[in-house]
Amino acid sequence: MNKKRKRNSKQLKPPQLPIELWEIVAEQVDEQKDLYNLLRAVPTLGRHSLSELLQDKLKERFIITAESFNKSGHRTIEWLLNGGRHRGGDLPAYESFYNNGNTSTQRWYKDGNQYRKDSGKPIFKEYYEDGKNIKSKLWENKSKTVFISYYLNYKIKYKHCKTNNSFDSNNDNPPECEYYEDGTPKLKKWYDSGRLYRGDDLPAVVEYHSCGKMQRQAWYTTYETMGMLHRDKGLPAVVKYYPSGKKKCEEWYEYGVSHCINGPSEIHYWENGNRRIEEWYREGFYYRNYNEPTTIEFYENGTLKRVKRDTRYITTRSDNYVKTFGIG
Repeated sequence: MNKKRKRNSKQLKPPQLPIELWEIVAEQVDEQKDLYNLLRAVPTLGRHSLSELLQDKLKERFIITAESFNKSGHRTIEWLLNGGRHRGGDLPAYESFYNNGNTSTQRWYKDGNQYRKDSGKPIFKEYYEDGKNIKSKLWENKSKTVFISYYLNYKIKYKHCKTNNSFDSNNDNPPECEYYEDGTPKLKKWYDSGRLYRGDDLPAVVEYHSCGKMQRQAWYTTYETMGMLHRDKGLPAVVKYYPSGKKKCEEWYEYGVSHCINGPSEIHYWENGNRRIEEWYREGFYYRNYNEPTTIEFYENGTLKRVKRDTRYITTRSDNYVKTFGIG
């Protein structure tokens, strides 16, 4: 009986040519499929590899440009390689323009993916209509994303930082901030696991008046209920201030709903410190025992102005509230 010869299953390896000869071969490539076969083969040659500059140079031969106009007449240009955006030489692979011809946006891509070799440079830029002043920038790498928008005077308007596609505070630095045009802070937000939260009984959201004085502070819950307005020990979860720094309003919340047992859930103040409005809530509904008024208003001098009794009150916690938060 004739024995069948075993087929040689070993794959043929590319010849071990010096990198200089491979570069000469590469320059002779005329078909796009041959280019990709070559780029796949060369990395198997151990320490030998085509320079990134040469790879980009070769790919440039097969890049096509696509021009289009949207309904508003804005022009866009894309540089495409094998159906995906791509452009070498640290140049944008996508550009859009205003009707006046000035650049509107620029985006950088490599082989269909947003990419820029120098991670310190943005992968996205947006310009104001003058085409010179930058409106926003986006930096992105494998684990971190930074977005910044600017006023016309190039002062920062808004900034956020994401780690692993989630807002997270690092070293108590807020990952999301807004600023007034003169550069003074307008808004700061702290996060934990992507939800609003800050430890040590500190507010997770802080807003400022344009003069720099505190405007609003808000506290949020921890753990599985993070992201809901809440504060323990009978303290208000929201506090607002006048530009003078005097207290304007206090609001009590429990797991996201207006709620207070030992007094009004909302207290509004006149700037002289006298109470302006008192409102009583339980679990988000107007409530007060013995048919007492749920809303009381005062004049600035402290004398009574009017009272209101809301009939939509409840006497026990709702089943849904207990089921959702496990509180009885």
